[in-house]
Amino acid sequence: MNNTFDIANFFSSKYWLSLRPEAYSPIVFKILVIFFLLMIVASVVFSKLSKNKKRPKHETKIFEKLVTFLGTIGFLSFLFVILKQYHLYFFSARFWGLIIFILAAIWLYKISKYIRVRVPEIKKENNERDEVKKYLPKSK
Repeated sequence: MNNTFDIANFFSSKYWLSLRPEAYSPIVFKILVIFFLLMIVASVVFSKLSKNKKRPKHETKIFEKLVTFLGTIGFLSFLFVILKQYHLYFFSARFWGLIIFILAAIWLYKISKYIRVRVPEIKKENNERDEVKKYLPKSK
């Protein structure tokens, strides 16, 4: 087992397309498993938080997006770490990690865009609706 890492290999296609990469060292394996299991646990926690009926709808939607993100990325990453550790031929390839990383980056960008752009619009719409409701007669 070669424990040295050459940064030049990191940028080569041979590194990423290798279908038989080496398994993780035991400490790296444990850290990755714990990290991805924590992502799955965080997904469950956010799921419970999103069920709160007193929370505004836009906050509930943010929690739902985080639940889906953490659950999916955590599960897929955990699965591929296990598959790599057991040397499954195709599923232990490094490009799966790259695909998951790109998927996670795009997904996080969309969630942050929703938080930065759409949530202020929703708050503004709610304030305008409340302003109009103030002048409308209340039903009995």
